[in-house]
Amino acid sequence: MDLKEFRYILKVANMKNISKAASELYVSQPALSQYINNVEAGLGVKLFNRSTYPISLTPAGEIYIANARAITDIYENMISSINEIKQTQKGKITIAASNFRAFCIFPRLVAGFTKLYPWIEIELYEAERVNYECSVKNGDVDFSILPGVPADPTKFDSYYLCKDEIYVVLPPDHPYNKEHAQHNNPLNPLPIDLSILKNDKFILLSKNQETYQRSIDFCSQFGFVPRINLKTPLLLTCYSMCMSGLGCTFMYSSFFDAMDNPGVGYAYRIAPIYPKSDVYVIKDKSVTDNKCVNLFIEYITKHGLDPGSLRL
Repeated sequence: MDLKEFRYILKVANMKNISKAASELYVSQPALSQYINNVEAGLGVKLFNRSTYPISLTPAGEIYIANARAITDIYENMISSINEIKQTQKGKITIAASNFRAFCIFPRLVAGFTKLYPWIEIELYEAERVNYECSVKNGDVDFSILPGVPADPTKFDSYYLCKDEIYVVLPPDHPYNKEHAQHNNPLNPLPIDLSILKNDKFILLSKNQETYQRSIDFCSQFGFVPRINLKTPLLLTCYSMCMSGLGCTFMYSSFFDAMDNPGVGYAYRIAPIYPKSDVYVIKDKSVTDNKCVNLFIEYITKHGLDPGSLRL
């Protein structure tokens, strides 16, 4: 038996007429009749009752047709699945992210995915500032990693990744660290009353960035305006300057989650407000037939990312 045999017999059963089936199969009527006779001879039973009009299936023919359909369905599903893999093997995913989230979240996000689908190329577009929604809507990238949901949810699909808490980080030689740092875990920091830092210098992001205003607001909630020593457009530079003793700064928890060795505990949770940002991946809602994109969505939906799971 082969698939050609199944297709020929199934066509006759569907058309209930050998001449019409022969025309659909682009073979002559005598050739198709002889083919059916040979199949029936091989099986030792008749599949069709030719004494009726239109021709009908015998009991053996009913069994044959049911199984022939099941076998051809299995074969077609197999070919479809293989073709999907062939398509994804030639595919690529593009993701936009800020410099900071490219460093802290992107590697952990794609590590598990690339282990499952090593044939899918992933390209990262990172920048100091990213117009997340426009990058996706214009088709420049497939996905963007951003804090919060997009302004217009009717145009974008959003997939939750993690909750990124904002910590305050003190310089290593800060007096507060002498008493608390040795007992502090950077992956689960101790709480701190931000008001005790009202006389300290701060290193903040540039004014045109959202986290700059949030930092000002944190301090305001504790009754003071921060004394800004330095401003920089990069969070990683803020942290580096802080570690050099130039002032306190603010840092997202994903930074410490991403570090293989987070070091000693100079970061503290801001009690009692514990400010956070929800991080999402977004895509254009109109994109539905991209196999690589759909596999990535399936992976995010199934696995997600919590702060602790960002560590490899």
